[in-house]
Amino acid sequence: MRRSGHLFALLVFTSAVLAACATVPPVYRYEPATPPDSIATAKDTIMLEDERAFIFLTFGRVDEPNVVFQLGVMNRGNDTLLVVPEFFYYKIFGDEKSRLLYAQSADDVIERIDETIEEIKSELSLAQSVSTASSMMFAQQLREDLTRLAMLRAEVEKEAWRETALAPQAKAFGKLYFPFSKKASKIELSLLVGTERHRVVFTRKELAEPVLSAPMLQRVRR
Repeated sequence: MRRSGHLFALLVFTSAVLAACATVPPVYRYEPATPPDSIATAKDTIMLEDERAFIFLTFGRVDEPNVVFQLGVMNRGNDTLLVVPEFFYYKIFGDEKSRLLYAQSADDVIERIDETIEEIKSELSLAQSVSTASSMMFAQQLREDLTRLAMLRAEVEKEAWRETALAPQAKAFGKLYFPFSKKASKIELSLLVGTERHRVVFTRKELAEPVLSAPMLQRVRR
C-alpha cells in the first residue's frame, strides 16, 4: 500500500509540474535609470567613479530566485581597496520602509544549489521507478534541471565576486547574486566600495516576447 501511495503522489505531482512547465514564465530585464552620482550610463551598464575607484555595474539576467549583475572595479588610488559583496544591497526605490535585500555570498548560493540538486535526484529516482509516458517526461525534465543546475554551480564557483582586496591600479570582475523580488519593479542598489557608498537605480521591464522555458531555477531554495 505504501508503494501505491507513492506512485499516486508521483503521478499527481508529475501532472502539476508538466502543467507548470507548459506555461510561459515572464522574462525580466533591468535597465539603468540615470542616477545623480553616475558619470555615464548605457543600455545595461552604469559607470561610476570616485577618488579611489572606477566602478562598472551591468545587468546580467533574472533567474529566479536570483538577480545577477556583473561588477567591475578598478582601484585608482594608492592604497588597497576592499570590496565585499555581502555589503551590497538593494531596496524598492522611493520606499523608505523597504526591506534591504543583500547580495548573497558564493558559498550560500552554492549551498542552496546543492540542496536543490539532492532534492531533484530523489524525485528523479522515484520518477524512474514508474513506467508511464508522463513519468518519463518528468524524469527527462528533472535530468535537464540537473544539467542546468550543474552549469549554474560551475558559474558561481568560477565567476561570483568574493571578498577582494585590490592593490593600487589593479582591477577585478565578478558576478553578484541578489535575491529576486517581484515587488521591486524599480530598485535602488547600494554599493560599498572601499569606504564610499554609491547608490544607483535600475528599472525592471518585462520582455514583450518571453522565451518558453521551464521555471527550473525557481526550485532553488530562497
